[in-house]
Amino acid sequence: MEKVIVLNQENHHVQIGQKKLKQQNYQEAITHFQMAFSKNPSFEILKNLLDCYKALKQYNKAEMLVFHYLADHFDEYECFYELSQIYIGLRNANKAFLFGMYYVQMVNDESYLDEMATLFEVIYHDKERAIFESKVFVTQMVFQNFYGQGRIETALDFIENAPFEVQNEFDIRNLKAMALLFLSRYDQASKMLVQLLEEREYDINALCHYTLLLYNTHQTERYDQFLKKLTKLTPMNDDERLKLGIVLSYLSEYESSKDLLYPLYKKGIQSAQLLYSLSKNLFYLDDVDQSETLFQAYKALTNAQQPSPKERFEQEQMVNEKIYPLVTHIDLHHRLLGIYYISKYKDQSIYITDEIWDVLENMSDFETLYLSFIFNKLTVKKTGFIHEGLVKLDQLNPNYDALFIYWIDKASAIIAAKLPLKYKSAYIAATYYLFESQERSITKKEVINEFDVTMYQFNKALLLFKQNDI
Repeated sequence: MEKVIVLNQENHHVQIGQKKLKQQNYQEAITHFQMAFSKNPSFEILKNLLDCYKALKQYNKAEMLVFHYLADHFDEYECFYELSQIYIGLRNANKAFLFGMYYVQMVNDESYLDEMATLFEVIYHDKERAIFESKVFVTQMVFQNFYGQGRIETALDFIENAPFEVQNEFDIRNLKAMALLFLSRYDQASKMLVQLLEEREYDINALCHYTLLLYNTHQTERYDQFLKKLTKLTPMNDDERLKLGIVLSYLSEYESSKDLLYPLYKKGIQSAQLLYSLSKNLFYLDDVDQSETLFQAYKALTNAQQPSPKERFEQEQMVNEKIYPLVTHIDLHHRLLGIYYISKYKDQSIYITDEIWDVLENMSDFETLYLSFIFNKLTVKKTGFIHEGLVKLDQLNPNYDALFIYWIDKASAIIAAKLPLKYKSAYIAATYYLFESQERSITKKEVINEFDVTMYQFNKALLLFKQNDI
């Protein structure tokens, strides 16, 4: 019954959307088609959405929608026809013709090829060569779009579904090597890049990718050699300047990267990677205000939630100067505090170094339980008890190590004494009171209000501490 209701809702939205489309009320039509598409992401509903966007001349939105759909439906060849039509709307004759030619080869629609040949006044000198170039071009474009979506596996799959002669093209192999590199498949990437550089020693893309590989695999001596070669390159066009500038920024060559990227930014080139890399360069070159301006432009372009270069630097500093000394400390309770600080990062993989991961992988059983509680959301009563106390105290006194260690000491003693953990809030309040009383005058009333416990619960916790020598 439920499925029937959902289906009827979907049809209802499609019918209203089609009615609004005929009335040229495109925004309302989009709303209904989007509702239908969320329940049934079919190409038929997608086509209705595209008709609305094209009517509104919102071709970029239409383009994005098609590429997102194509990422899950490689065999929906009508997508290539739609992209060809979108590029006609965008007055990009080259893309329109090449995507159209690709579509024609997939579905054998010679009439569309003739239509485009007339529209663009195309004269073939070598039709077969033109067909091949369309396959290579479309493969590159689709790969780059999927890659830009962060769907690197999907981008790689698209290349691997291309005909062998397309896959064997130099530029396509370069893209494949880049995907393998960013998927950390270093052996495969290395073999491809070495071969590419044997064929073209100074190809800027292959050099960039191979230098990145050497950097990521800590091949220091060879990396230094290739970095010198990279910094001496003279890019031939804006695409090469952008590529080299982004890679040099990643490799911390901030001045060289800025020299390449800033002129592109001033020319008005819109690129998320350009904005982020330039923001990073300027931060490390001590132009913090301009760095923040560029980062805000990057966020506006991408809606990304990642930290700014300044925030990232501060968090990396926290990892190196605070977390690493804690997780390698001789005392268990300091190591537990280090794990707690790690838990505060939304994406630990960005900040936590290989050295710290190595330490975490060799911790004791209790620490491993805490790690499971943090990373795998495993319900562990004892570690959860310690963690919740740390969270509460951190809200009151952020990053106050002495207080946090004091709590871990108390919490561990509570667990060892097998006291009932149901008085958790009272234990935390009592711990805070005892700690603060060492340094300043503090009343019980202040504490019970702060921790939302009764005076009875608070005094009970203090009594249990006294009776159990905690």
